Amino acid sequence: RQHWLGDGEHAIGLLLEPTPEFYNKGEEGRRSANYLFLATYLKPYRRYFIQLLLGLFLASLFQLIFPFLTQSLVDVGIQNQDIGFIYLILIAQLML
Repeated sequence: RQHWLGDGEHAIGLLLEPTPEFYNKGEEGRRSANYLFLATYLKPYRRYFIQLLLGLFLASLFQLIFPFLTQSLVDVGIQNQDIGFIYLILIAQLML
């Protein structure tokens, strides 16, 4: 009772009941309409979505480079004790 507005004696409630039309509508029709609405809404931003996907693809490629840099650091740099190569690989990892 403490969360009700009013004087404590009277309150207002909203009771909703679906009409038969609600049950007759299919779920598929609404989904396709929602996707169509979303597509038309996002169409002006298509260029930005392409840039976003390209950026995600390039970021994924950069993430794939790290294991190969680490492998060459261990296999070549440490095995041959080449400090210049080690610095080069570490700088390359920092740049990525």
